[in-house]
Amino acid sequence: MTPDAHTQPKPQAPHLASENVATAQLWRTRNQRRATAIDGCIEHLMVDHDMTERAAEDATLQAYADLESLNKVHAIELAASTSRLLVIKTPGGARIALTVSDLLSLLKPYHLEAANRESRRLLVLENAPH
Repeated sequence: MTPDAHTQPKPQAPHLASENVATAQLWRTRNQRRATAIDGCIEHLMVDHDMTERAAEDATLQAYADLESLNKVHAIELAASTSRLLVIKTPGGARIALTVSDLLSLLKPYHLEAANRESRRLLVLENAPH
C-alpha cells in the first residue's frame, strides 16, 4: 500500500540557531538605521522565537557584528581581551589594546542611540564611522 499524499506529514524547515535567525532578520533590514534594525531584530526574536530580552539582545548584537565585519580583516583577539581590555588584531599583525576608559573616551564625540526601545538600556553608535 502506498502512502496517501494527504496523510503524510509535510516536511518542516529546520530550526535555526538564534544567531542564524538574527542574521536573517538583520539582513532583511540591512538598509535601516542601525538602532532601528537592532531594535526590530530584538523584538522579532522575543515575540516570534520566545527568547528572553537579554538572549535576544546578545544574539542580535553578535549577528550584527558578524554582518558588519564581512570582508574586514581586523578582528578582536578574544584570548587576550578581558572584561576591561579589548585587543584588536590588525592585518599586519599589530595589536591595539584599548581599556574601558580608552573606549569611553573614544565614544565621547559620538551620539549613542537606544537600540532596544523597550528597556532603553542597550545603546549603539548611530552613523558609526567605517
